[in-house]
Amino acid sequence: MGLGAVAGGIYGCVSYEWAVTGQCGCDIQQAASSMSKSEWVSMHMLLGGFTAGVASIAVAGATVAPWAAVAVGGVAIGIAVWDGINLLNVVYEEGVGWTPCNIVRAALDLSLLIFGTTNLVSGLRAWRASGSWLKWEGTSTKTGIPSGALRAPTKNIRYTQSSVNPAGRIEGGSTYTIEANVAQLRNDPNFDLPPIRVFKMETYMREWGPMANPKNPQLVGNPKNLEIGQIYSLDNRRLLTYRLAGRDTIPIQWVDPIEVYNWRFEFTTENFGITIEVLPFR
Repeated sequence: MGLGAVAGGIYGCVSYEWAVTGQCGCDIQQAASSMSKSEWVSMHMLLGGFTAGVASIAVAGATVAPWAAVAVGGVAIGIAVWDGINLLNVVYEEGVGWTPCNIVRAALDLSLLIFGTTNLVSGLRAWRASGSWLKWEGTSTKTGIPSGALRAPTKNIRYTQSSVNPAGRIEGGSTYTIEANVAQLRNDPNFDLPPIRVFKMETYMREWGPMANPKNPQLVGNPKNLEIGQIYSLDNRRLLTYRLAGRDTIPIQWVDPIEVYNWRFEFTTENFGITIEVLPFR
């Protein structure tokens, strides 16, 4: 929202002179002439902040299910087309022409149209792949793991991180080690650790962008580090433990895209998740 307000303020400063001199059309000229420059800038700061906030909510909401992505895309396309028609009326019917104001407005409409089309196409493709408006995940043709599976081959699931610590902490404060869990899995064939959270890497996830680790901002994860179409784990240490123990399968739990979105700071792998490094004890 902050960046949106700043961008709106900058646009307000630049566009005021355009507006009052009629370079943006009659309606906008009347609106600008009825207020001072500071009022005009303040209005655009509020609009910019509000628009950025709504866009953030829309992007997050579109990750929940295909129907949400289609809805967000459809609304964005509708707004872009509606404003584009009004813009053409200003340029040609009113005879204002392609002034700097109208060129900027056209660029904004085009950006909104691209954003809407991307979401619409992603939602429709996901619906076609999964057969449901409520689920993003479908069966991966590369891995053969159905979205409803409760266990999966360990070799077909990839890591999201580049490295893991050899020990972790569980609820209650007690610690565990990879080595101890490997030994228990080897000694007791009926023993299982809790399911690992998995998801299928989809094309639209690339658009989420990087995210810094909340505990260590120097570590930044990026969806572009993952290979589209592969199944990935959000519980890397547990996946590694099963592989080291020689287990062929592992319990899994499919997670919603919104959870994947919030955990993308873990996407630090440098080889598409094929291998992972175990850090030394500290």
